[in-house]
Amino acid sequence: MFTAAAVSTGGAGAGVLIVVVLILAILYFIPTIVATSRKVTNTGSVFVINLLLGWSLIGWVVALAMAVKSKTPQVVVVTSPNALPACAKCGVGLTPGQQFCPSCGSPRLTSS
Repeated sequence: MFTAAAVSTGGAGAGVLIVVVLILAILYFIPTIVATSRKVTNTGSVFVINLLLGWSLIGWVVALAMAVKSKTPQVVVVTSPNALPACAKCGVGLTPGQQFCPSCGSPRLTSS
């Protein structure tokens, strides 16, 4: 039933099939790849939604939207024990010994 030509091209066909399956898997997991590369906080959720619901177009789009959502910036408050005093009027930092604010010109308040 199998000819020599059919058997010899079967190996090449299997290689093409493997390449096609790998390309489709990469396309399927684009949301997870994007989430991982952007280091979003919900990468695990993106992966689960992509894995379980990605077959539906809606699940894939939801996973992609979660992967590309903008990150909320983290606010870092730095306090220093040697913080410079600030102008009471405009808030600009004053260097030690400075009697007037360089920005608004108001006199420095002294704590006596």
